Amino acid sequence: MPSPFPSDTSFSRRAALAVSDASAPAARPTLLIVDDEAGPRQALEIVFRNEYEVLLAEDGTTALSLARQQHVAVAVVDIRMSDMTGIEVLEKLKQIDSDIEVIMLTAYETVETAQQALRLGACDYLTKPFDLAVIRQAVSTAMERRSLSEQIRLNNQQ
Repeated sequence: MPSPFPSDTSFSRRAALAVSDASAPAARPTLLIVDDEAGPRQALEIVFRNEYEVLLAEDGTTALSLARQQHVAVAVVDIRMSDMTGIEVLEKLKQIDSDIEVIMLTAYETVETAQQALRLGACDYLTKPFDLAVIRQAVSTAMERRSLSEQIRLNNQQ
């Protein structure tokens, strides 16, 4: 007797995924990486793709659009980009979601820019080329801060 299911193996893979998704843990937090240089953007995606849902944006406009469409926990934002500065992106991300944790990343460090970023709510300010251990720790700490702020909000709503 022939099977009532299609014979292609993609159907069984889809069915297996559907079953496994039902018991899957909560969705992974989202990390937004904003850099107009493809190299650092892709390197960060490789570093973090196994831990977080990673969204990539090559400019500020795209980053803001993604942040409006999806819940972003943490953003890593380059300071110098073509369409708007990282400081402008930081400011607008905070308008979209005041609790978003933003890590600024730059190859052109200045004290004034660092101070401005921190005044606007950036949680960290790192330089390129970045050290993997340092950026991993910065993102991990930012994710923990975001999780705590969400827990506090939920407790206050109850």
